Amino acid sequence: MRVAFALIFLAGLADGLGTQSVVLFVNKVGRRSFALNLLGAGLFYLLSALCWIFSIWLVARYALDVSIAPLALIR
Repeated sequence: MRVAFALIFLAGLADGLGTQSVVLFVNKVGRRSFALNLLGAGLFYLLSALCWIFSIWLVARYALDVSIAPLALIR
């Protein structure tokens, strides 16, 4: 499970680096702010993935009456 969370976090870092790096470089943001921004992007990506997992579990459980283990959704 840690590996899955680490991969999601790294995907968020890569996405943040690809989408925000140009704007941060143009605005001449310092190294610390740049790193914090990328860290925040990774954490936000992880949080959004967890929200999606929880939403899918809720719909499967209560709307479709299907029992799915949350660990299976994380994987």
